[in-house]
Amino acid sequence: MNLRTKSAAAVLSACVALGLATAAPASAASDKSATGTETSAEGLRTKVRVTTKDVKIKKGKFTTKDWMVIAVDVPEPYRHSDGSVVASEWTVTITPRYTATSTCAKGGTLPGGLERISGDLKLTLPALKSRGLEKKSSLMYLYHGAGRCTFDITVYVTRDGDYTQGIPAYYDTVKVSGVTVDNVAPSKSTISSPTKVKKNKSFTVSGKATFQNPKDRFKAVSVKKGARVQVQFRKNGKGPWKTIKTTKVGSKGVWKAKVKLPAKGKIRAVVSQTKTSQAATTKARSISVTKK
Repeated sequence: MNLRTKSAAAVLSACVALGLATAAPASAASDKSATGTETSAEGLRTKVRVTTKDVKIKKGKFTTKDWMVIAVDVPEPYRHSDGSVVASEWTVTITPRYTATSTCAKGGTLPGGLERISGDLKLTLPALKSRGLEKKSSLMYLYHGAGRCTFDITVYVTRDGDYTQGIPAYYDTVKVSGVTVDNVAPSKSTISSPTKVKKNKSFTVSGKATFQNPKDRFKAVSVKKGARVQVQFRKNGKGPWKTIKTTKVGSKGVWKAKVKLPAKGKIRAVVSQTKTSQAATTKARSISVTKK
């Protein structure tokens, strides 16, 4: 399927079947993060960067906004001898490699307004009905999530030349391949602590981290033991959150940490993403600090 910079809207709606997060081929640079993958590749004078988000599978309807961004850096426009401005034009071709185990998202439409010469191309995965779970009977459920789909992205770039000025025509092709990921389930964590503590004296902060298991009707189960938990503090006001203690999730999703506070403010906990669950940030708790 082609995503053309000057007539993309009609064709682009088919792209939803492609998927949700890329991984780089051997020839491209890749940086895996908690929210997806950034992949880049370079041609003769063109650089392509593809950034994607993992889809957080959950029961019912949901939308993942801007799940793929394609940024293309091309040669600058120039003024032709006839007075016109000549800019680079690029076309994107996305080809999925379907397999028997592919569970790419299906259906839906993507927004128009995609005509462009250069810049970012953003795709939105539309709301889907019961994306991860389908009830077949009172005793049987059909699970649709946790799938992977491989796809190839090819960017074609052209720019007309002007032999009067000695500027040759320009052609370039850049290829990036990837694999989609949609197996990260929603999670949450609680936090418990005193509301009043002594300045620079240790006290215990605790909580429990769970996630919705998409393979068992999205029931809440404990986050995997060993997941990292960062306890963060922010002084009253609009300052940044600072990590004051790092600990790990223990058995049954429970975590604990001993911390000290230099002043009154708020604390929260951030549980890192695992292979099966999203990162989760607790609600902030206000704590007052006394000198004695």
